[in-house]
Amino acid sequence: MSIENLFVTIYDYMVQLSKKYDEQSMDNEDLTKFSRNHYYYILAINELRKPTCSDLSNELKVTKPAVTAMVNKLIKQGYVYKSQSEQDKRFFYLSLTSKGKKIVKTPLYACEHFTREIESYLPKEELKSLENTLQKIVANCKQK
Repeated sequence: MSIENLFVTIYDYMVQLSKKYDEQSMDNEDLTKFSRNHYYYILAINELRKPTCSDLSNELKVTKPAVTAMVNKLIKQGYVYKSQSEQDKRFFYLSLTSKGKKIVKTPLYACEHFTREIESYLPKEELKSLENTLQKIVANCKQK
C-alpha cells in the first residue's frame, strides 16, 4: 500500500473515531442539527477566547448578520453563551458552555484512543522511531 493510501486509511479511521466520540457526547437530535459550520464557529470561539461577534466575523471572514444568526443557533442549542462586558455594556462576549467544550475535545479523545491502540501493539523501539518520524513531519509542516 502506498504512503498516500496509508494516510487516507488512517484519516478515515480517525474520522470514524471522531464520529464515535461525537455520538457519545451528543444526543441524536443534536447530531442531526449539527453541521460542519457549527463546528468551525465553535472552534473559532474556543481559539479566540471570548470573542465578540465582530471578532468572529473577522476571523471567519463572514458577515456580521451571518455570525449573529449562527451564534443565536449555537446559543439555542446550548453550545455557546453571551456575557455582557462590565466596562462597556454595548459589547457581548461569546464563550463555550460545557457542551460546546466537549465538541472541541472530541478530536482529542479520538487521537488519545488511536495513540493508546498504537502503543498496545508496537514495541518501544518502533514507537520511538514513529515518534521521531512524526516530529520531522510536523516540523516540516510548520515551516510551510
